[in-house]
Amino acid sequence: MNDSLLSKQQLDQLSVGLPLLRFSPEADSAFAQSDLTQAYLDFYGINFQREMDGLTHGFGRIDSDEFKIAAHYWLPETEVTNTGTLFLVHGYYDHTGLYGHIIRAALKRGYAVVIFDLPGHGLSSGAPAAIDSFDQYTAALEALLQKGAELFPPPWSVAGQSTGAAVVLDHLWRCRERDEGYPFSKTILLAPLIRPCRWKTLGWSLSLLKRFTKGLKRSFAVSSHNQDFLDFIATKDPLQAQTLPLVWLGAMKQWLARVQAQASCEQGILIIQGDADQTVDWRFNMDVLQQKFPSHLPLQMVTGARHHLVCEDEEWRQLIFLRVFEYLQD
Repeated sequence: MNDSLLSKQQLDQLSVGLPLLRFSPEADSAFAQSDLTQAYLDFYGINFQREMDGLTHGFGRIDSDEFKIAAHYWLPETEVTNTGTLFLVHGYYDHTGLYGHIIRAALKRGYAVVIFDLPGHGLSSGAPAAIDSFDQYTAALEALLQKGAELFPPPWSVAGQSTGAAVVLDHLWRCRERDEGYPFSKTILLAPLIRPCRWKTLGWSLSLLKRFTKGLKRSFAVSSHNQDFLDFIATKDPLQAQTLPLVWLGAMKQWLARVQAQASCEQGILIIQGDADQTVDWRFNMDVLQQKFPSHLPLQMVTGARHHLVCEDEEWRQLIFLRVFEYLQD
């Protein structure tokens, strides 16, 4: 992320112009070289082809239900792509441009990386930060997995941050319900969302609030020790939504009911959670996940870490990434 200017109008133009991904590196890399795309990549500090030789960047969109989903993939040279593919699923209010630290760390270790903007986020279509059901988030992930199945090198791993972790869990449970094979060999949940802090108050007041408004003014939580990151999303990032739509809270209520209805599962997952997180109700969440994954749940607490683990200050981020990649390479 840098201090150069990029307007919301330019980003809207970029979003509207996204070509359909063909999952052919030769075809998909052309749009990534356009002037406007290069300005976007430079603005968010994710122009990794400037940093790393032999890297292919595919950028465009996929279609999922009524949404046009912005998606990226980076492929290292074939001879160094021996560690597989890491899929990343971002959190609520986030987008690809904020995930440069973990993308860079994975690429330097030889992983191919795939990431997309959730509906209503970043360059994807949809009302800002709104969704009728978390199912629509999961459908976007599944569309990407299906369309890119032949391109991305195995084994596949996935890491989800906060709401992104909820999307990963929902996909895992969908695979079980459909009696399909789960495609990921390793699964990492970073500060996973089961319910947010103060949910009892929010959930109770939802029906009352709907009578008077469609959304609440967003407050920018202190989700990281990285003050530059907090300042950027609060004042400089044109892709940040400014409201909390009540429809999202309704989807959150449905999500919590879905979680509670799940039987225990034998799938192995890794959870990394900061004990200074004031965004999700992490004590409640950890209790629930211990019940759902009773025998295959490595849990690693990070003392002092706040909610946004992929955008934490370097002191915490290095420790978090060390644990992520040790797990992936085990």
